[in-house]
Amino acid sequence: MSGSTPPGWYDDGHGALRWWDGSRWTEHTHAPVEPEPEAESQPEEPPAVTEASLAESQHGVAASDTASPTDALPPIPPSPGGFAPVYPGAHPSIATAAVTGAVGETDAAPARRSRLWIVFVALGVVLVGLVVLAAVFIPRFIVGILDPSSDRPGATAVQGADLRAAEDIVDAYDDAWDEMDCAAYQAILTPEFLASGGLSDCADFAQAAREFNNSVEDYEVSFISTTREGDTIYVETVETFTQTADAAGAPLENPVPASFSALYTLVPGGSGWLIDDYVEQ
Repeated sequence: MSGSTPPGWYDDGHGALRWWDGSRWTEHTHAPVEPEPEAESQPEEPPAVTEASLAESQHGVAASDTASPTDALPPIPPSPGGFAPVYPGAHPSIATAAVTGAVGETDAAPARRSRLWIVFVALGVVLVGLVVLAAVFIPRFIVGILDPSSDRPGATAVQGADLRAAEDIVDAYDDAWDEMDCAAYQAILTPEFLASGGLSDCADFAQAAREFNNSVEDYEVSFISTTREGDTIYVETVETFTQTADAAGAPLENPVPASFSALYTLVPGGSGWLIDDYVEQ
């Protein structure tokens, strides 16, 4: 340092004035006094332009062209030590980073709306489709596994009049139970099946049919397949109903839907076909 800076108030680089005692900065600071704004004056009428004033203005312009732009500026007092004062405790790099961070800071981007609902909707559609497929194909799959005719490779599909006659016999069997008609029941069974079934006595059949009708509702028979092997026809059905009473005949508080598969074995007899066997699967 070539010389010492005299004591006085100097700009500390943060918009305030700090006292320099001649050798170091002190803790005394104060804000610079802002000059009061001058009252606005009413605009005055511009002076009349004359030849003398015009010549004088041209002379002033010519003189200003040869002067340095900084000639009219007052001298800036040097800071102590040749460096701009920095507030104690603030590192220049930290101060610069704080300023640039505040200036360059931008508002956070708005949060994006979640699109998980699209995933849930897609999963729901897939699950509904799986339920529908299961309802259609699982019963057929189970029937295929439990079908006793699967071990009869020589069986062929029944068509035409024999198909209608075989299905009519199965419908008549269901109607006999529904109407508790013992005569109709015995007319569509072979003597061997009637004797082995234990319902050759009409009183026994009426009692069994009454208990059956009191325990089920909405009984329906659906035909799955009708095949022939030699002179024997096999009719496979799925029979659905609603169970309304338990095994003891007591009404159920909540009826239960139920179903099972059945296989009817038909042989020639009477005026067409007779049921020779009936197996619930």
